[in-house]
Amino acid sequence: MPSAWYLKLLFSACLLFFAGALIEIFQWPPGREANALLAAVFNALGALCTAEGLLARSGKSLGRTALVATMAVATVGAAALVYVVPWIDAHGAFENLVFGMLFLSVSYQLRFLLRRSRIEAILFWVLLVFALQYFPRAILTARNGWPTDAAVVEHSGVLMMHVSLGLVSAGLAIIVLVASLADLIERLRSERNRDDLTGLYNRRGFAEKAHALLASSADPVFAIMCDIDHFKGINDRFGHAAGDRVLTAVGQSIANRVRDGDIAGRLGGEEFSVVVVGLQAHEAAALAERLRMAVFELRNLAEPEMAGLSASFGVAERRPGENLWNVIERADAALYDAKAEGRNRVVIAPPAEGDGTDAAEARKVAMAVPGTLTIH
Repeated sequence: MPSAWYLKLLFSACLLFFAGALIEIFQWPPGREANALLAAVFNALGALCTAEGLLARSGKSLGRTALVATMAVATVGAAALVYVVPWIDAHGAFENLVFGMLFLSVSYQLRFLLRRSRIEAILFWVLLVFALQYFPRAILTARNGWPTDAAVVEHSGVLMMHVSLGLVSAGLAIIVLVASLADLIERLRSERNRDDLTGLYNRRGFAEKAHALLASSADPVFAIMCDIDHFKGINDRFGHAAGDRVLTAVGQSIANRVRDGDIAGRLGGEEFSVVVVGLQAHEAAALAERLRMAVFELRNLAEPEMAGLSASFGVAERRPGENLWNVIERADAALYDAKAEGRNRVVIAPPAEGDGTDAAEARKVAMAVPGTLTIH
């Protein structure tokens, strides 16, 4: 996953923590004060990389100010306890307290993971436990100092503190690994279901999403079909590269104007489709008209292939008992009517029986844009 920046941050965190451990184990540089301070710097950098990596996975960040401030507090605080007070044993307690507060802040920012998948919820709880265990570590370290190997054996609480850190850290690493694999699978699935040129769903992805949407909703469902007018002429005159630019621009125009819950896809060639739920007939007609105008306005771009660009649209409402392809077929028939009537217009398929009120509202929209939107 070369684009997964958070994995690079988490990998860097592992290296930094490992370097901090080696500094303490081999006592380099010599001298207890210098050794403790350098180890604290590496541990603080490792903690910040861990926090930023966990946030980056969800598109969030501590922010430059918070990163610099946390690093400054951890470093200056450790230096003060090592050289100024001096209370060298307390620097470990201070370090644990800062890290605990840091990861509590990260847990708070990632609380929305509880509303996602089971893996995401487990990741949140393990992260929260990881954050909370730093506070008893701070208390035990302040009370007992930073123990030698022999002292660890004598203090069962301190021993348990080290064991718990290892177990919780390993648990966090494992769940992050599992979540990363889930991210990879989802990315591959998304790439499989996306059209490379436009970024919209391809036919496979569109069908999967739209079928699921229709199966889970009892609200009105509309299919909007779109076909670029005279697209073959654009390819013949300007070449296929120019045709691809037109397809990309039209796809982006559609994507920018549909709602988050709508399903937009390129079904093939110059044919696009949008499935919307929860709108009334006049609202679906108005959406189709906005899409038509968005495509029409692309001719304002300073590209020769965009000159004279337009698209025709057909809109159909799902009738009782219809599946996805039934309603798309009727929207497609309305699209062909739009082509026959002169192109660059929206045609609404006949509504289901008993929907006269919505049909009347759709006619109001048609009357507001004469010559471009009609209802059959």
